[in-house]
Amino acid sequence: MNYLEITVWLEEHQYQALADHLVDDSNLDKVVTEILQNLYEKCVPAEERERIKEIVAQEEAMRKAEEAASRRFVFIEAKKNGVTSCRIGEGYGTPLEVAHACALHYSQAKKMSGQEFLEAAYKETEPITKEEFEERCAVDGERIKGIYSLDFDHNTITAEFDGNTSTLPMNCMVKAAKAAYRRVNLKLEERMEFFAKKLEELVPAQNEESSEIDPGYDMTQGM
Repeated sequence: MNYLEITVWLEEHQYQALADHLVDDSNLDKVVTEILQNLYEKCVPAEERERIKEIVAQEEAMRKAEEAASRRFVFIEAKKNGVTSCRIGEGYGTPLEVAHACALHYSQAKKMSGQEFLEAAYKETEPITKEEFEERCAVDGERIKGIYSLDFDHNTITAEFDGNTSTLPMNCMVKAAKAAYRRVNLKLEERMEFFAKKLEELVPAQNEESSEIDPGYDMTQGM
C-alpha cells in the first residue's frame, strides 16, 4: 500500500495535555488516524470507497507479485555417509558466503549428520527435497542464483555460480573464507577477490587436475 504523511500542528502545551489525558494503550497518532478514517468513511460515498478498496487490493497484489518475481534462491546440499540432505534459501548469494557459513561450524561437522550441519550453518534456509528442487529449476530456473554441494565424504565443495562450476577442497574453502572475513573494512566485492586469491594459494598442487580453480573463472563475477 502507498501511504501519505499528514502533518498536524498543535500548540505544545495543548499537545502534552491531550497526550496525558488519552485513555490507556492509546497514543495521539493512533487517535488522529482513527479520526481521519472515520472522516473518510463519513465523507466518501460507499460506492467510491468500494472502488478504491479494489484498486488498493490490485496494487498490493501487483507489488507482491513483483517482489516474488525478484526473489533469487540458493540451493545447498550436504552429502555425508552416503546420505544427501538439501535446503533452499535467499541468503548466501556467493561462494564466499557459503564457505564462510560452512567455516563457522566446520570444526563440529564430524559430530553432525549432513542435515544437522545444514540446519546449523545455513539458518536462513528451509528444507527441500532434491526432486522438489529439480522441479523448481525446470519451471523457474532463472531465479536460482547458486547451487552448492558440500561433500563431507570427499571433503569438497562444488559451486555452480554465475554460469561457472568449480569443485574445490572443503578445507581450503573454509580457510580462505576465514581469512577473507578477518580482513576488516572490505566491501563484499573486495572480500571476494581476496577469497579467490587465497584459494589459489591454498589448493594443493597435487590436486590441480581435479580441484584447481579454472583460470577463466572469476569468482567476483555476477556481483
